[in-house]
Amino acid sequence: MGKSIKATKNPLPPVAQYLRENTLDKLKNTVVEYKAKRKYRPLDKGNAKLEKHIFSFSLIPVVTCPAPCKKCYDIKAIRQYRECRIKRRYNTWLAINRLDYLEEQIKDQVKRSKTIKFIRIHVGGEFFSKEYVDMWVRVAAWVRENRPDVAIYTYTKTAYGDTLRSAGINCVASILPCGKVNHDTLENLKAYVAENPEYVICPVTKKNKSVTCGTSCNYCMTRTKVLFVTH
Repeated sequence: MGKSIKATKNPLPPVAQYLRENTLDKLKNTVVEYKAKRKYRPLDKGNAKLEKHIFSFSLIPVVTCPAPCKKCYDIKAIRQYRECRIKRRYNTWLAINRLDYLEEQIKDQVKRSKTIKFIRIHVGGEFFSKEYVDMWVRVAAWVRENRPDVAIYTYTKTAYGDTLRSAGINCVASILPCGKVNHDTLENLKAYVAENPEYVICPVTKKNKSVTCGTSCNYCMTRTKVLFVTH
């Protein structure tokens, strides 16, 4: 009798297909249910690069970005993890169709959490509409009043930076005054800082193992001019 063949998990459809099937137009006014193993909570707890007290919220990358990066670092997550695809799709659908519910769920999770110290808006995704930005402005106001121990920060290539900063959200501009993005090789970044000393280079992306986000380094939570080594 021949050897038994192990059953393999069904591979995920190509990322390009996932992005084509979940554009803003296609998600608008559709019905999307959250079918996942865990109960829906909009904010994710940390990851390999973020400490556990840094919670994050993400959308589908590329389709929510006005000018998608040629090498989007977040593609890896939706390429490899089915649960990530499900969560990002549902988050994006809510951000388009049910902002009231999304806002309620974010506030409820922050209210209940005993470990949250920071909220990072977007590991993946961007501020794709004024209505979506306005929701985060309201969340920030609520956090200041109800959880003043929690800080919110984000990055954006859009023109909403000033609006976010005026709401108390620390916003790092992803586009430099010269028009270039704020990530490059370490050599090029050092040359830029030499001419623009108000900028700092993220030590975590410099692979300084003694530094961690949020504890030994809080550049992104407190400063708006931060550069990152491309990874």
